[in-house]
Amino acid sequence: MWLPAGWLMQLCLFYSGSRLKVLTCSGYGIRIGCQTPVVAFIFELMQSTITIPDVQISFPEFRRIQQHILLRQRWWLYALVLGYLLYTTWFADTASSSVLFKAGISTFLIMLMVGVLMFANRVLLKHSFSKIPLYQQPATYTLSESGIALRTPLLQSSSAWHTVHSARKVGDWYFLANKNQQGYLLDSRRIQAPATEADLRALLQHYGIAIL
Repeated sequence: MWLPAGWLMQLCLFYSGSRLKVLTCSGYGIRIGCQTPVVAFIFELMQSTITIPDVQISFPEFRRIQQHILLRQRWWLYALVLGYLLYTTWFADTASSSVLFKAGISTFLIMLMVGVLMFANRVLLKHSFSKIPLYQQPATYTLSESGIALRTPLLQSSSAWHTVHSARKVGDWYFLANKNQQGYLLDSRRIQAPATEADLRALLQHYGIAIL
């Protein structure tokens, strides 16, 4: 059983009459072995969980996260398109054009490409955001040894830790993704005390989830 490190002092003071033995320090908490059945039962009831209540993401935050992930995963696609535009402008049947003309055409095409991609990206993300009911209502996430539990006014679900492929941190948000790049968006600002963001990171690392 694992307890956030912030609880250790209170527990030691409260159970000072019981025989406690610190076994190991690891990950996001301190593991304590109890030599009395009563204390062991109480510790089992207080099994560590991280609760993140009332999580509701706005569209600007959602768009920023998705754009960050897209740039990290598909940067080569943008580089390929940019390289093609530069090649056709400077080397494809434009040998007689002046350098200034080529530079102007290149700048125009790059700005046009960026504008079109930004507009298309915004439209697609807005459509995706509005279609996902989870983002339209507050959600409570509970992270424990059994996995991740999600509760909303209309939905309850849970996932085991082995289904989480990776975690990406973008600003104050953590995106826990499965192999299909779907998953959970956790707001570290709403972690319920006494747990902290450090406990969340240590918990993810404890289950072998890389934070990218």
